[in-house]
Amino acid sequence: SDANGEYMGYDGHVHATTDGRVQYGVFSGWDIYRSECQLLGMIAPKEAGDMAQSLLMDYQQGGAFPRWGVMIEDSGVMMGDPAAPMIADFYTFGATNFDAQAALAGLVRAAMDPSVNAPRTKTNERDALEDYLKLGYVPEHQTGGYGNVSMTLEYASADFALAQFAKALGDETDYAVLMQHAQNWRNLFNPQTGYLQMRRRDGSWAPGFTNVGGVYDKDRAYVEGTAGQYVWMVPFNLKGLADLMGGPEIAAKRLDKFFTKLNGGFNSEYAYLGNEPCLETPWEYCFFGQPWKTQSLVRQAMTKLFSAADQGYPGNDDVGEMSSWYIFAALGMYPELPGSDVLVLGSPQFPKIVMHLPGGKVTIIGHGAAKNSPFVQSLTVNGHTWNKPWVRYAGISRGGSMVYELGPVANTNWGSGPAVAPPSYTNGMAQTSSP
Repeated sequence: SDANGEYMGYDGHVHATTDGRVQYGVFSGWDIYRSECQLLGMIAPKEAGDMAQSLLMDYQQGGAFPRWGVMIEDSGVMMGDPAAPMIADFYTFGATNFDAQAALAGLVRAAMDPSVNAPRTKTNERDALEDYLKLGYVPEHQTGGYGNVSMTLEYASADFALAQFAKALGDETDYAVLMQHAQNWRNLFNPQTGYLQMRRRDGSWAPGFTNVGGVYDKDRAYVEGTAGQYVWMVPFNLKGLADLMGGPEIAAKRLDKFFTKLNGGFNSEYAYLGNEPCLETPWEYCFFGQPWKTQSLVRQAMTKLFSAADQGYPGNDDVGEMSSWYIFAALGMYPELPGSDVLVLGSPQFPKIVMHLPGGKVTIIGHGAAKNSPFVQSLTVNGHTWNKPWVRYAGISRGGSMVYELGPVANTNWGSGPAVAPPSYTNGMAQTSSP
């Protein structure tokens, strides 16, 4: 919006903001829902609330929530439904000054009613929604969009985030349905290969699967990545994923191999921390009983892949997403589950960090913090001994303290028991069909 509050809407008409609001544009949704929206909700809730309201205005004026919104229209870039986790993330981390009920109603409609996805100028809000709802996955030769496996995983994460948003607003009915939809990822897990793969409408596995390079000849299964990179994109139910892989120890060993390379690129079977689908993966050791590997790996990524040089990022910053990842890494925490306030823990980069949040001041102390000293020996949260490799933002958002004892040698006892692992949500798993 301009200085006088006027802006060009997605309907091609001039509008004006009210109540001193600002209308924002340029939302790289596929990128920034993974950690930037949460950070903005924490440190700038007023502005983040205006951003959420801006997305709602785009929907009301243009007919759909933008996927990758520029100034006056949705560019249609990427796939999935990122507006759902973006708005849920804003809300969960403190940005509540927008019409949340209207946003929820519009997002639920877009997630459950295929008729609203009529063709528009650039894209549908949810391509292949009818197939997704009917089959429980986006199949080979889908209608609209691209990357059917990636699309299914994006919808599952969006459904989980939207479910959390619905529950926060008292909508238990839509919460229950959306949590069932969120488990659709299981429909693409092939127990014969251990990967999430493309399926046909009849339920059979599409031929041509490979984990390296240009997967599948006729359809693109994965967007900017491979099967090895996308198999981990189940951030809200990593216990369920590990169980399908054979248990947390086997899942952790697969991660060990995955991180043989930190930045292997789009066509690699190894990690590509320079791109969004892999950003959550270093924190997943915490779910598998080996949080010390998260502590070590995150520090390696920070020191080896980021620098102050003119090309000091491992990939495209994507309107701030890579920067927000680094900030969370330096704080020693990461918002792994879309739409949830769970913060999975690594270790702080500095001896002292003070977060001046709207609800109070949070002080993070890292006794012994150093480049080669990333390992948590012990932790207290708000004065209480803490053995969990995760906290809820609600537990620190009104002020408090996190005091770490850090060292150069891993303490494999801290945070490693299955009872203290971060939450995995299994709601709706009974609805999953078999190949």
